[in-house]
Amino acid sequence: MPSAGGRYPVDAHVALDGGATGYDPLAHALYAPPPSGPGWTVRLTLAPDRTTWRYGRRSLPLLLLDLGHAVAAVRAASAATGAGATVTLARCAGGFPAATIRIGPASGPSPPPVSGPATADAAGPPARPADRQIVAALRSLAVPPVWVPSASSPVPARVLLARRSATWDEITRPGAEDLPPAVFDAARACRSGLVDTHVVTRKDNRTLLAALARHSAGQVRLADAAAILLVTATPDPDPPTVVARHLDAAEVVHAAWLAATAHGVPARPVGSWIDARLDGPQGRRRVTHALVLGGPAPPPTASRKPGPAVGCHATTERHDRTEP
Repeated sequence: MPSAGGRYPVDAHVALDGGATGYDPLAHALYAPPPSGPGWTVRLTLAPDRTTWRYGRRSLPLLLLDLGHAVAAVRAASAATGAGATVTLARCAGGFPAATIRIGPASGPSPPPVSGPATADAAGPPARPADRQIVAALRSLAVPPVWVPSASSPVPARVLLARRSATWDEITRPGAEDLPPAVFDAARACRSGLVDTHVVTRKDNRTLLAALARHSAGQVRLADAAAILLVTATPDPDPPTVVARHLDAAEVVHAAWLAATAHGVPARPVGSWIDARLDGPQGRRRVTHALVLGGPAPPPTASRKPGPAVGCHATTERHDRTEP
């Protein structure tokens, strides 16, 4: 699952049959597995200080995108097992937007409450000014009572396990220009009325790629990507749509990311943008999220053993190395 700066501000809590536990990302296991049952409830809550520690006042969209990717990851894992997933939004005890995902039967006992992370008002070191501003913004955002993620095609478990953020060397690999249309089709099928998608390729518009790189918070190598899938929205959204817009943007990028993984295309989500806007037929749009893409890796070449030297008595040394 991607996270801006590797901060991972989303905590997962699992509830079943009146019991609750948490997910340990380092051990990739539940702290205390609850008893088996017909359905699970996963609650995703935000710990904003993990992100504001690094990004300060730019943290708000990054936190919402991280929450959206966490929702998309749980939904994709649920679909891979053949189970259904129902998403509802609410607030955790800290007042921040939170998502509850019911996996399995839609009906069942209500899970126990989850307290969520400590807030800026809790005892401890005083929060930085940026922290207080982001906490206040999160608490003021309207959380839609009903949010229905777009339907996306299930992917096999092997794709979920292979999903990762590609390196910039993979993204900027020279000579790779043609990308599978299925990657962009997955994004278009997942978009909602709150966001749009645009594709910019190195082959067709290197100038625009360079301009986008200047607004990508220092990720200058984006200018040499094979392509970029942009998710855009209105520059000044209605306050009630801010949360849903960012969750939708994360869903679109996640769906395209999984499709790219399935087709062997290196991909890397990019969520940090500074005043990146596009002018088009629908007017001015703000870049909300993006997925940069590289070309598929070239097929391996067959190794050839050198034949015996003729008329030469000098020795040759063979230096094996592993390609990055």
